[in-house]
Amino acid sequence: MNVSTKKRIGWVITDQLDVMPYWPRINTGVSGISLARLHWIMPRVNNDPGSGLYYEVFKPWRRYDGLVFLKAMGDKAHRLARRYLKSGKPVIFDANVNYYEIDGVEHYDGMLPTVDQKKAAVAMTVGASAVIGDSEFIAERCRTHNQSVFWLPDNVEMNQVPLATNRCKARRLRLVWSGEALKLFELLLIEECLRRFSDHIHLVLVTGDLSVLSRWSERYRQRFRRLINDLSVEITPYRGIEHLFATYSQADIVISPRFLDNSYNLGHTEWKITLGMACGCLAIASPVPSYRTVFDRSSGGEIMICSTPADWTAAFDAILVGGISKETRVLSTQLVNQYYSSEVLAKDHCRIVRQQLADPPN
Repeated sequence: MNVSTKKRIGWVITDQLDVMPYWPRINTGVSGISLARLHWIMPRVNNDPGSGLYYEVFKPWRRYDGLVFLKAMGDKAHRLARRYLKSGKPVIFDANVNYYEIDGVEHYDGMLPTVDQKKAAVAMTVGASAVIGDSEFIAERCRTHNQSVFWLPDNVEMNQVPLATNRCKARRLRLVWSGEALKLFELLLIEECLRRFSDHIHLVLVTGDLSVLSRWSERYRQRFRRLINDLSVEITPYRGIEHLFATYSQADIVISPRFLDNSYNLGHTEWKITLGMACGCLAIASPVPSYRTVFDRSSGGEIMICSTPADWTAAFDAILVGGISKETRVLSTQLVNQYYSSEVLAKDHCRIVRQQLADPPN
């Protein structure tokens, strides 16, 4: 394919400009956020002759027709953005965290954005040609600062999802929670519910280094230790997306309880549950706005939204009585494929970028 005929778009990711400003080799390591936003849609965009676009991680020596800033909003990011805007080239800010509000309960040290982070995010949002909010909640806050705001959810590359297989037959329901170890405190929201069904569930935690739990209060650490001791639990380190998909493919339920007493958690995307749903898991989750959107798009059986302890108890009771049908598993996968797949969202992303290229900043 002749790349020279395409508009080249550089992606500036996290602290890339600070740690490697002039290196001849650029770190293109794939983290969770870059999978959800770039690396899964990139080959689809680049290999599509009709996209008219070519995406790559930003290289300082290369000239681009436009830039996307993903979790990059430091001083160097601001200067680079201004330089491109001054030359008439579009700059898109991908807003993936609700940096715009600092409200509510901070469940661990550093959970809520800092004042400096808020200022930096607002400055990037105000100055950008356009903003892509990763959740509808975030997009709505961005509209206070920029008129050209789009919502584009996190994507899942369905070609990497394992083919449907017979799940391992187990006496207990297999529940999976995945995420940063620092976020394990969210399980305390449903600790009594989990204890109530401890004879019927096996909980798999796919996470990282537990030493970060030192940032929790001692009360949280004690409660978490007691909870783990009371349940059938398997703690496994995150070893990449293929390993995570393999874990989900042998599970029954993906769970995502969240304390919704702060502005940070309200802004989360749906990715924590759609990764599991893509593999045929039923989802049980707190009423995070993005999760509610998944529910609204469902047929009603693929996801259960639980606002109270009684809701969580009723959800587990219903599953233990009625089970999880093959049809429900198929519907979960189909829902993700229809609304959250890389194939669908790559095209949506291209439309946004092409629109900005056609209407460059003044």
